[in-house]
Amino acid sequence: MTTRVLPSHDVVISKPSHSILELAAFDVVKACSGVFRAEYGGWIVPARNAGRAYAMLERKFKKIS
Repeated sequence: MTTRVLPSHDVVISKPSHSILELAAFDVVKACSGVFRAEYGGWIVPARNAGRAYAMLERKFKKIS
């Protein structure tokens, strides 16, 4: 799974290929008001929630790995 920042400072969270990772990422996206956008190949998290999303992703993926 990767993330990238758009010029608008919104964050794109790529859709992971593994189902467990996808569920973990989706929980973060839901909590941070994200929406799936096919043209970006993942979810868009608004800039105002970017810091929260990064922190949640870090916690969730530490638990999984």
